[in-house]
Amino acid sequence: MTMKAIFGTQIFAMVLFLFGVSFSSCEKIESIADVKFDASFVGDFLITIQDCEYIGEGRIAGDGCSFSETIYITLRSDPDIDKYYSNLKDFDVLEVTGKVTSITGGPVIINGTLSISAGTTTASWIIENFKMESGAVFTLDNSNGQWDKLNKILDGKRDFSISIDGTADKENVSFVLRVTVKTRVTANPL
Repeated sequence: MTMKAIFGTQIFAMVLFLFGVSFSSCEKIESIADVKFDASFVGDFLITIQDCEYIGEGRIAGDGCSFSETIYITLRSDPDIDKYYSNLKDFDVLEVTGKVTSITGGPVIINGTLSISAGTTTASWIIENFKMESGAVFTLDNSNGQWDKLNKILDGKRDFSISIDGTADKENVSFVLRVTVKTRVTANPL
């Protein structure tokens, strides 16, 4: 091999090396530019349970007095989400809770289902024998992959609905149930 061929091979190897380093560096620079922030999506249900069906002797028909409500959450209602909307990379659900912020005529025991949906993706939780009284809090966990489904909804930058359907053990009760979805968001303005 001639000196010119050896020198050309070394130049080619150095160009490949520099190209590989610069490509790797671009990925590192991009991840360094990531912006992380917390965002919470909050919705308040006002649930009023008035007249129930009685079967006699003061017993309520069926499983109790039924209720059903739906609220809608817009992602861009959060100012940071709105600011970085076109550069959002990832959402991580940190916590999903329900809190009774006020109640009249209570306490009341409820059973039901709380669901968060967008399109064909739904995360659902069963609520059993929960005593609704002012300040009461319940946590909606990830025991059946519900947070994974919620992350999928959020990663798709989709607005979503929160629905609650259930029954209560008495009538003439009104309460406000605040549902909060706390997330950690990653965006990259580059």
